[in-house]
Amino acid sequence: MNIFTQNMRFFFTVLSFLLGLTAIAQAPATEEERAFAMRIYQLQNSDDEKGFYQAEQEFMDYLAEKGDWGKYYNTWMNKIIYDINRQHYYRSYKGIGELTDDISKRGLDKYQYIPNHALGIYYVNRGHAKMGEHYFLKALETVDTAENKLATANLYLSLAQSLSYTNPEKALGYLDLLPSFQGNVPSESGVLGYRCIITYEKGDLEAFDRYFAQYDSLQRNFPDQFAEMNLAEVMVYNFLRHEDYPTALAWCDSLKSPSDVANMRIKVYKQMGDWKQAFYEMEKLDSIDSESRNEVMEEELNELVHQIESLEYAQYRSKVRIQQFIIAIIIAIVAFFVVAGMLVYRRRNHKKLMQQYEQLQEARRRTKEALAIRRAFVLSVQERLKLPLNNLLGYARIFNNPDFSLTDEQREKAYPDIVISAQQVETLLEPALNSFMHDEGSISNEQRQLCQNAIRSPLQALIGMAQLIADDKEHLIPEADYRQMRSEIAISAAQVSNATREFLMFSITDDEMPIEANDSVGLNEMVKSALDDYHMSNRALTKRFHTSVSDQVTIMTHQVNMQTALNCLLSNANKFGTKGDVEVEVSETTSGVYSISVTNQGPAIPASQAENIFTPFVRLDNSKPGLGLGLALSRRLATGLGYEVRLDTSHASSTRFVIEGIS
Repeated sequence: MNIFTQNMRFFFTVLSFLLGLTAIAQAPATEEERAFAMRIYQLQNSDDEKGFYQAEQEFMDYLAEKGDWGKYYNTWMNKIIYDINRQHYYRSYKGIGELTDDISKRGLDKYQYIPNHALGIYYVNRGHAKMGEHYFLKALETVDTAENKLATANLYLSLAQSLSYTNPEKALGYLDLLPSFQGNVPSESGVLGYRCIITYEKGDLEAFDRYFAQYDSLQRNFPDQFAEMNLAEVMVYNFLRHEDYPTALAWCDSLKSPSDVANMRIKVYKQMGDWKQAFYEMEKLDSIDSESRNEVMEEELNELVHQIESLEYAQYRSKVRIQQFIIAIIIAIVAFFVVAGMLVYRRRNHKKLMQQYEQLQEARRRTKEALAIRRAFVLSVQERLKLPLNNLLGYARIFNNPDFSLTDEQREKAYPDIVISAQQVETLLEPALNSFMHDEGSISNEQRQLCQNAIRSPLQALIGMAQLIADDKEHLIPEADYRQMRSEIAISAAQVSNATREFLMFSITDDEMPIEANDSVGLNEMVKSALDDYHMSNRALTKRFHTSVSDQVTIMTHQVNMQTALNCLLSNANKFGTKGDVEVEVSETTSGVYSISVTNQGPAIPASQAENIFTPFVRLDNSKPGLGLGLALSRRLATGLGYEVRLDTSHASSTRFVIEGIS
């Protein structure tokens, strides 16, 4: 029996009590009626079946004597639901038929919605959600929704529950048709619990968070009135949402039914990717379900045999014996095929789970191979892009000086050279971008658009303006316009060069790839060289180097990757610094290792964003150019070398990044 059926059983245990009191809720109840209802509720949650049936019958006799047929039939339905929840399916189905006949005999057709509602609950509990939905809708067609609002609400609630796992979108629609339960904590918390379950199964995590916040608030503020019928399931989903798997498993174990425990643990292990444990839980669940089915089958057979044996017509004794024999054969055959089907089903389930596990392993292997192929391809593209990117960066540095002027001969050479270099970048970058975009699990459509805007857009602008100046043989472009265009070419060239380098380097690295530190370099010399070579296109900034470390200090590192990590931090300072110095400082910590800090003046980054800014493609200021990869790449390269990059949040009036753990 799946978790859907188990959840429905528990729900209808609670609902059955409500239905038993529907008529009482709609009209003033006597003290005697309240006493009956309370006694039934207490017996309903005990193991005293005989006592429950006796109390139900006494209440029904009392209601029949008064002629209160609405309460009478709802109490009858409560008894049917009790049998369904106890898996007395033969008895409950027979009871529904008797209930239908009684309503027809008395000519009280306005209560025909009650057996239809009971049939819906019966089929849902047997795992036939579609049939359940059919009878719930049939009940809605016959109930007087204006006069009987409570019964209507129960039907919508039943519809929502029956579709919780098969059609969560539709289930939410039925929940939305319920009246507001605000102020009624038991009802409100019960409905919110199912909203949490349905939205999580639907995959709408934002809605789940919203409903869970209300659900949790009710639990904390009204613990005595809070309906805990689905608390464990909701808490499992909540901790799955936050990937707190140990706590989620602990909540699984708090469920009452062993089948519920196994089902929810399967969900947790599947989300964890632990297919082995999921497989073991599936075996356990199959064993539990098999035992449950056997118990139900045994009870149904006993009920059937008892009914056959009770026939006392002497003239048909020989015929009855033949019928018993035939029925026994049929039952044996049916039982054989049921058991065989269960074994086949179980084997298929196990095989499917193992296949999923093997497919996961194969997908990981293919992903690793695809990354290696892409890395090799991007490395070749990177090598071929060095010359055109250096050309663009060189022109960007020259054109960034407003006092620099070109002779006619230099102008005739420079702009066609820029066009050719930019076109080479565009041609070579296109397949590299595509390889990263189409790689499994690489980047989203939003990130793809960001790549296009950050690299392709300035590249096209660069080519267009440079081509326009190159074609201006007679210098018809006004001098002011020409200087403005030259300045924009310099900005676009630097932007394209920096973004392309960051993108290519990010494409060939990953968070789990260690970097071999085989270069012995002087720490001060390496940092000073990187600072000297970096061109600050932001004219409001100046560079300053400071060290408290001896020039004799050498470290083992990967020089290119280390300088790239430092360049990413310098690029961030160049982009966001407002004035004054960009200060690079080398120092020694008390533990005997070294650190490098890059500080620029300007608005400080909020402490709440201290980690978010290291996420790939995240940009706090979308007005600034770039991919949002610089800080992520800096941390990735530093981590690969065994270092750490962090934001120093103690600097309130400036931005300071630190590379720590250098030895």
